[in-house]
Amino acid sequence: HEDLSVRENLAYAAHLKQPRDVADRHRRAAIIDDALEMLQLKHIQHYRVGSVEKRGISGGQRKRVNIGLELVGSPSVLFLDEPTSGLDSTASNDILKSLSDMAALGMSVIAVIHQPRFSSFMLFDQVLLLGHGGRTVYMGPPGVAVLYFQHGLGFSLPPRENPADVLMDVIGGKVTLEGDPRFKPGLLPQWWAKKGSQWVDEFERLNAGHQGEVVEIEPEMIELMEEEFDRADVRGDGLLGVE
Repeated sequence: HEDLSVRENLAYAAHLKQPRDVADRHRRAAIIDDALEMLQLKHIQHYRVGSVEKRGISGGQRKRVNIGLELVGSPSVLFLDEPTSGLDSTASNDILKSLSDMAALGMSVIAVIHQPRFSSFMLFDQVLLLGHGGRTVYMGPPGVAVLYFQHGLGFSLPPRENPADVLMDVIGGKVTLEGDPRFKPGLLPQWWAKKGSQWVDEFERLNAGHQGEVVEIEPEMIELMEEEFDRADVRGDGLLGVE
C-alpha cells in the first residue's frame, strides 16, 4: 500500500501468506528481515512506499517491494511477468541480481523480460526464446545461445552488439541467413524441434568439464559491450530506437 512503509507492507503480506505455524512474531520478523536483505531494501525499510502521485521510494525500489510481497510467503517457485518493465538498465540489473541470488538459494525463478542488457542476460541459468505464435526457438544456457545461432544454424551475427538484441533481430527476421535466401523466421521453431535441443545437449555434454572456458566471455569484452549499449540507450530506459 502506498501509505505504508516498506517494512509494513512486507509485514502485512507475511501475516496473510505465512501458515499458522509461523505465528511467532520473532520468526515472522526474521523472514521479513531476510527479504529486505535479499532485495537490498533494508536501508529504506521505514520509508513510505508512495506512488506516482505521492512521492516515496523510487520506481525500481517499488518493483523490489512487489517482489518482496511474494518472497515473504516463502514460495518454492516465483513467477514474474516483466519485473524490469519501465526501469532503467541499472535498476533492472539490480532486480535481476536479487532474483539470481534467490535462485542460488534453491528457489525456482521464472521471469519474462524484454531487451535485457548483456550482463542481465547472462545472469539467467536458462533462457527461453520464443518465436511467432509462442513457439520455442531456443532453450538453454544464455552463453550457448549465440553459439547455437552462429555455429549450429550458421547465422553471421554482428559483433559488438548486445547479444540479446541480436537474437531478437534473428527471430524477427531482421538478420538474413547467408547461403539460404529461402530463410524465414517461421523455420526457427522447426529447426529447434528437429536438431536444436540435441545440439545444445551435445554441446553441454562435450564441454561439461570445462564449459566455462568455452562459453565464458572476457570481462573486457563485457565491459566494452555494456559501454556501447549504454551509449546507444540515450533515454536510459533500456530501449534502443523505440519511440
